[in-house]
Amino acid sequence: MSWFDLRLEVVTDLDGVRTEIAAQHEVLDAACGSCTDRRVTLVIDPGLVERVRSGGTKRPSASVESFAGWWYETWPGEGAGRVLASGEGQEWDHVLLTEDFLSWTVVGATVDGAAVAVGRLLRELIREDLVRRGALMFHAGAAVLPDGRAVMLPGDAGAGKTSSAVRVAEAGGYVVATDRLLLLPPGSAGSSGGWWMVGLPSTTRLGAGAVAALGLAPRLVGEAALGRSRPDWLTSPARSGALSEASRSAGKLSLSNRDVRTLVGGGFLSAAPLDQIVVLRAQDIARPEATHCADPLGAVEAHLLVPDPAYRTHWLAARPFREDAAAARRALGRLVADVPVRQLSWSPARHCDGATASLLGAVLQTTRPGGGCSSGVPALPSAVAFAAGGCAGGFRQSVHQRPTERPPGTTSSWRNE
Repeated sequence: MSWFDLRLEVVTDLDGVRTEIAAQHEVLDAACGSCTDRRVTLVIDPGLVERVRSGGTKRPSASVESFAGWWYETWPGEGAGRVLASGEGQEWDHVLLTEDFLSWTVVGATVDGAAVAVGRLLRELIREDLVRRGALMFHAGAAVLPDGRAVMLPGDAGAGKTSSAVRVAEAGGYVVATDRLLLLPPGSAGSSGGWWMVGLPSTTRLGAGAVAALGLAPRLVGEAALGRSRPDWLTSPARSGALSEASRSAGKLSLSNRDVRTLVGGGFLSAAPLDQIVVLRAQDIARPEATHCADPLGAVEAHLLVPDPAYRTHWLAARPFREDAAAARRALGRLVADVPVRQLSWSPARHCDGATASLLGAVLQTTRPGGGCSSGVPALPSAVAFAAGGCAGGFRQSVHQRPTERPPGTTSSWRNE
């Protein structure tokens, strides 16, 4: 499989693992012509996991923290390689082995645990490769609108990043990211033209509120094949108000890329050239409000994942190291000078209906091209009016026509369906 310009090879004879990984990495990118190779080999051997974790003749020399806060005990392997054993708090025991830090072997005690470990490792390898090339990492969603424009959607938890990206895909666009996004700067390896948005093969996680707003509840309740992590509220009758109550809980439904495609007919792209940034801000207001950015740098920096060690460390490198936060902030200054930034204040629970793609398109039209923020605050077009309460959209099964080429004047390396 390929992800942006990385070619990823998973070696396993377990059909369940193959299905799980393929579902999570199902995107519509063209074949990768000049990729950097990464190979992951999977072995299921509970005895080997136990022998490695018990220490044998070598004891752990250090502990490292992964992208999402999982801890591993680590010590030198054969030659210049390394051994990493899952630490306390991890759900499944497993071991990661490497000789050259390019090819890895995952040794799992169970098939389910090993499948999760492989998926996490692939995500980590992609993230570290991009950050090594100067990519900035954000708490943000991203989507390509039906007209071909690509928008980054940073925002706090509950600001509507995931539901917005899914709505855009439902309307005929594409999801690039739902919660974590990397931006490759102009001139970096693999990035032609301007800034490039690159997502991660992460599971789309939806809370009860988003499931209800997207109109997915009736389909999900009866879809036994969907959702590896199925919260209790999903099987409760919607008429009891369980979805409303559950929206205040932490439990979320996990959907693979393939699941989302099955549910809304939306496609995924691993990457797209960035056109504009729309910072999402959740507010209890009657209708969406697009405003100019008095401080675009501050608005975007609030969602930059630097210098948080849980997200900004190279833990799979031969010598783990932390990223230079000062260099990242300098690059951020270049970003807001190159790319227009707007802010959209709205109530996702009220406004996340089928017109989300049109709303974002209208916000982008109010921004003056050429970088920076618009000097005025034009009103949104009347065609993008929203009701004062409730979402009018709901689940749609129709397959929409998607753009077949980029708008004139954009990079020629754009890849599409």
